[in-house]
Amino acid sequence: MILYKYVSFEGGMAIINNSSIGFSSPKDFNDPFEMSAFKYEDEERRELEEIAVPIVKSRCNDNFGVLSLTRQPLNALMWSHYADSHKGIVIGFDANKAGFLDLQSNVIPASYGEIIYTKTKPRIVLPMPSDSDLQEIGSDIEKFDDSCYEFYKSAFLYKSVEWAYEEEVRVVKNVRCPPTASGFREATYKNNAGTWRDINIGKRKLYCLSVPEDAIKEVFFGKNFAKNIDGRSVTQENMKKIISDMKKKNLLLYKCEMSDKTWDLEKILIPNE
Repeated sequence: MILYKYVSFEGGMAIINNSSIGFSSPKDFNDPFEMSAFKYEDEERRELEEIAVPIVKSRCNDNFGVLSLTRQPLNALMWSHYADSHKGIVIGFDANKAGFLDLQSNVIPASYGEIIYTKTKPRIVLPMPSDSDLQEIGSDIEKFDDSCYEFYKSAFLYKSVEWAYEEEVRVVKNVRCPPTASGFREATYKNNAGTWRDINIGKRKLYCLSVPEDAIKEVFFGKNFAKNIDGRSVTQENMKKIISDMKKKNLLLYKCEMSDKTWDLEKILIPNE
C-alpha cells in the first residue's frame, strides 16, 4: 500500500534526506473540531462529565502523535492547501516498509486509520472512566488493542464531510519519551513505536519518526515547482541536480501537469537519463 504526504519542498527534502516523517499532536491540527466527537455520560456522577473530557483530550495531546496521509497524490486542492500552492512535492511511502501497518507499534495503524466523514457530528457516548483510568490514558497504550479501538476511533478518526476531499488515512503512535536518569525529556529517544527526534517549528512540536530509507518510494513535483526554491526560480541545472540526487535513492519521480481535457492533474514519469 502506498500512502502519500503533501509537503513544501523544504519539508519534503528534510523527510527524504533524514528518512523521517513528522507526527503532530492533535492540538496543533488546523481543524478546531478535532477530538470533539465523543463524550462521557454517567447518571450517578454527572459532575465529573465536564471534567473527564478535557482530561482525556489533554492526555491524548501529550501522549499521542498523529500522521495524516492520503491515498491520492493528484488532488489539486491538496496541492494548493498543503504543498505550497503546487510549488512543493508529494512523497509516497510504502506503508508496510514504513511500519505504518504494524499492530505492535501503532495505536491506530493505517489499515484501521481511514477517516470517517459525517455531515452531522456523532456524539459517541462512552462509559465514564475511573479516576485511575483517566490518569493512565496514553501512558500504557503503545500498540493496537481491539478492546480500546472504539475509544481511539471516536477521538481521532471522525471529521466533517467538508474535509472528505482529503481522503485522509491516519497513523497514531504513542510518542511518550521513556523516563531518563536526568528526568529531562531527551531530544532523540526510542520507545515501542520507534526512534524519534523532537523538533520545534515555531510553537509547534513535531515528533519525527525514523523510517527505513527504502520505505520512501515516489516523489511528485508540483505544477509550479520550478517557480520556487528558497523564493527563487529553479534553473535547469538545479533541477537536474535535484532529480539526480533523488534518482540515487531509487525513487520513482513524476512531474504534475494539467490535463488539456479535464480539471485533473496528470502525472508524467521523469525517465532515467
